[in-house]
Amino acid sequence: MISRNSFTIPDTINPYEVLKIPENSKPNETKRAFRKLVTNPIRSIRAKACLAYDIICNKKNYIKSGDKYRIKTKDH
Repeated sequence: MISRNSFTIPDTINPYEVLKIPENSKPNETKRAFRKLVTNPIRSIRAKACLAYDIICNKKNYIKSGDKYRIKTKDH
């Protein structure tokens, strides 16, 4: 786990579970779910939503293991 100030970001994450959408969802559904979570007043929820959305949009920067993803580079 990566610790960032007052919350921790897990080493692996299932972006679809975080955004509460099915894996075969359309891009506009993904964006709608992301926008809903990013307006949440809790900072850790916003951070996880941003990470999940980035994973779905830029899969080349992440390694898939099972149904979860992890960051490819250590400095991300």
